[in-house]
Amino acid sequence: MYLVFQVSSFYSFAFVRDPMTRLVSSYKTVDERMRALAQGGRSGTLNGSNERRYKHLLDNSEFFAIEHEPARFRAFVRDIHRGLQFHSSEHVLTQMYFLTGTTSEGKQLRYDFIGRLENLEEDWKRVLEIVQVF
Repeated sequence: MYLVFQVSSFYSFAFVRDPMTRLVSSYKTVDERMRALAQGGRSGTLNGSNERRYKHLLDNSEFFAIEHEPARFRAFVRDIHRGLQFHSSEHVLTQMYFLTGTTSEGKQLRYDFIGRLENLEEDWKRVLEIVQVF
């Protein structure tokens, strides 16, 4: 037995994070992983192919060669803009990357509500009220 649902009949929502906060978090994640690899260890959060990717970044990243934190962060942003393969990490992909797409019928995804992580409690209550959970 197959259950077929019409996606358009569902209430769809997503939550996004402040882009600058997300960028700083991405920087910290990438930096932590690269430091672990540079010290000869393994980053517990990387699988084999991602570990090879980060090792490639160690050799090619401008930011990793800089010790002074503000300059290091600026170099990280420059590395992203010059196309260094940070985009292979979900931490650096834009939120629009995750929010855009199509349904199995080829229709553009749509959202009834997009909340903000910074307002999670309030926005989540709003979603629950709309779908009448409470």
